[in-house]
Amino acid sequence: NTSCTFKDNGAFCGIYVISGEGILNDSQVKQCDHYFIPASCKEVTVKNVKKEPLKIIRFFGPRI
Repeated sequence: NTSCTFKDNGAFCGIYVISGEGILNDSQVKQCDHYFIPASCKEVTVKNVKKEPLKIIRFFGPRI
């Protein structure tokens, strides 16, 4: 299993799962799921739990 950790300085963002399945911090994620990450969350870890790639798009608000 592969994981990646994002560290931001108080920026909120959204994450959209394009394909695959995994874990976003402590939540299960799968294709077509959308998640909001508040600015208070300084670190986000995404972990792939399947053999197929976990593909996500991370996007930020208009002033980031």
